[in-house]
Amino acid sequence: MKFLREREKAAAVEESAPNTVIGVGSTLRGTLMVEGTLRVEGEFDGDLLNCDRLEVGPHGTVRVDVHVRDAYIEGQMHGSVQAEGRVVLLSGARVDGDLTCRRVVIEDGVHFTGRCVMVEEGEPFPASGSAADLETIHPADLQVAAGYRTEKP
Repeated sequence: MKFLREREKAAAVEESAPNTVIGVGSTLRGTLMVEGTLRVEGEFDGDLLNCDRLEVGPHGTVRVDVHVRDAYIEGQMHGSVQAEGRVVLLSGARVDGDLTCRRVVIEDGVHFTGRCVMVEEGEPFPASGSAADLETIHPADLQVAAGYRTEKP
């Protein structure tokens, strides 16, 4: 375990400004494709594809198995996290699920229930149910929900 100093924590969070935000009071259920960083301050329940970085804010609740480059969790996470880089569990986070990553930081005050599997640099990630299955979904395979218009008015 490693403890982040306040300056390191601030630098880590500012590293990549989120280009997709689910705000406080918002709830999203379904499949979400994100190029870049997703920050969840509200609720998200579903599938997350092509996301580089997942941030769960202090008021955020996420129910998803996810494969990302990095994950920063300060709120509630229900599901497994596979991170090619690191997983940072910030004080106050509640995580119910397994972590598979190359580096992990768990601050004091985190409630973590699950397993943590550390993968050495250069070693492949183990296959893991749904998160690995999501990797095989291609955007062309997805269909537009009934009643949703794809054309702009």
